[in-house]
Amino acid sequence: MVPATIWLIDKSIYERLTYSSQTLDHYVRDQGHEVVFVDRLENGFYPPVDIPSDRCVVMYGSHGFTRHISQTYKVQPGALGINDRTQATSYMSALPLNWFLNRNANMMTWKMFKHRARELFFDHDTNQLFIRPNSGFKTFAGQVVKFGTIDHDIETLDKLSSVMDDTLILVGECQDLRGEFRFVIADGQVVAGSEYRWDGKLDIRRDWTPECEALAQQVASHEWQVDVAYTCDVALTEDCPRIVELNGFSCAGLYACDLNLVVRHVTAAAQKEFYSVLSETAG
Repeated sequence: MVPATIWLIDKSIYERLTYSSQTLDHYVRDQGHEVVFVDRLENGFYPPVDIPSDRCVVMYGSHGFTRHISQTYKVQPGALGINDRTQATSYMSALPLNWFLNRNANMMTWKMFKHRARELFFDHDTNQLFIRPNSGFKTFAGQVVKFGTIDHDIETLDKLSSVMDDTLILVGECQDLRGEFRFVIADGQVVAGSEYRWDGKLDIRRDWTPECEALAQQVASHEWQVDVAYTCDVALTEDCPRIVELNGFSCAGLYACDLNLVVRHVTAAAQKEFYSVLSETAG
């Protein structure tokens, strides 16, 4: 009999990643697996965690939490999709470029952007630009910056985010989006989905368009993969669906995704990875 998988959950951020009465821990336990909550201490650190090295472990929480656990303990597979493959330069080079919303964007460092910001607005003949970090580790959230407030926008990011002068960022044109959807991919298939924005407004519901799901499935079926489990955000534009970004599963909000399906398929993908590595090590 396969031992229960341990879901190691960052309690300090767990509530912020939950958007409905569903609770991830309920479905983990209901499917016969174990939940271990880790609550961050007042000093910002995490307490010691006793995790058997011979158990399959899935982490879920903040980037700081997953980095701490990964660096401190030997857990497998651990942080799912938290790797360099969630860099925009990585997945936009590996997958067909015409799948992406920001396929015509420029890449530059934060310092270069600050130096060229006004010039870029004129180059694109627009009063708004979209910027986001290349890294999938959320140096700052992707956002719109405006010509009229550019000094304030830059100063705010310098003060309130972890962006550095050498941080690589993507700079593109703002686009009209009808809706935005998050899909969970595990072991080569789309296992759950959720709408999270419609007409520019937060709108969380268990709903999505077939064409957006079809594009997410193309990503899931491609030979190049982020990891055994990750998320794919797809936008519905006036023309067709386009990929917004790919993110690691372990640090992604799940909105209104069916958590029963998420837990079942992500756990199965994690176990497959864990026992494959275990078999190779033993061999």
